[in-house]
Amino acid sequence: CDGTLHIDSNGPQDWDSKTIMVFPNPTWEKEWGGKFQIFAEDGEELLEEYDYVPGRIIIFPSHLPHRGLGPTEPHLYRYSIVFGVVF
Repeated sequence: CDGTLHIDSNGPQDWDSKTIMVFPNPTWEKEWGGKFQIFAEDGEELLEEYDYVPGRIIIFPSHLPHRGLGPTEPHLYRYSIVFGVVF
């Protein structure tokens, strides 16, 4: 259930755009996995990695490749709400 590496912008012309991600699950245990990863523009170098924490909000440049990793436990759902904004 790992997400694919992707970007949320249309390319360099959207480099001022940001992605706002909210983790809405009411409960989550660290051992359940579900981390969120942000990579360098080349998609190779891992820049940041965040544990899934209920209520966490992450804001990052939309042109950076990123992905969410799936839960390690079966029958768990890792939800996220995503907003795209341009400043």
